[in-house]
Amino acid sequence: MSDQDDSFDRPFDAAPTRVLVADDDALVGDMLALYLNRQASFAAATCKSLGEMDSLIRRDGVFDLVLLDYGMPGIRGINDVTRAIGMNAPHPVILLSGNISRANVRAAISSGARGFIPKSLPPRTLVNAVNLVLSGETFLPSWFHDESDGAAHRHGLPGSLTPKERDVLAGLCEGMSNKEISIQLDISLETVKMHVRNLMKKLGAKNRTHAVLIALEHRQNL
Repeated sequence: MSDQDDSFDRPFDAAPTRVLVADDDALVGDMLALYLNRQASFAAATCKSLGEMDSLIRRDGVFDLVLLDYGMPGIRGINDVTRAIGMNAPHPVILLSGNISRANVRAAISSGARGFIPKSLPPRTLVNAVNLVLSGETFLPSWFHDESDGAAHRHGLPGSLTPKERDVLAGLCEGMSNKEISIQLDISLETVKMHVRNLMKKLGAKNRTHAVLIALEHRQNL
């Protein structure tokens, strides 16, 4: 792993990331779009059916990312999910659902979906999940592979994290660089890097953003 900060900082003049929230629940769709639009790096639009999604993409071009509600009109199964993925190719589509089986999620990922976001995910964590997928990864909530339907999620972060590692993780969650964390905690930059490497290993995180996402998902009081 590189010791460089794995962040999503972009130039001030960079075009915003275009996200489509495809959900027939107006409250969910509009609230997600509103939250994303409040972030400087996103420009979110909404639609309420697969047909409307098709029309938007034909008119405006593919989106950088689509959040696709598994239960909206036009989505009756995996074949329709595959169709939606094809509409937005080559850019990613993530399933968005409040109630979907693991089997359907796995089938969707096999068909090209880049992950699954539960509607219960906190908004800030959702933004981190979106950024993770935009970086080329696939997102699944940490409890997804646990057959007890979320037992791992409820258990929280690994108990093996040391107090200093939790302090460093808190700094990552606040968007601090390694240098800023070293100053705040009054430890050397190399020590911060060592703690970050240990965090990645203990959390099973692919990068800094993934570590932050895991921490936010567990809603730890760091």
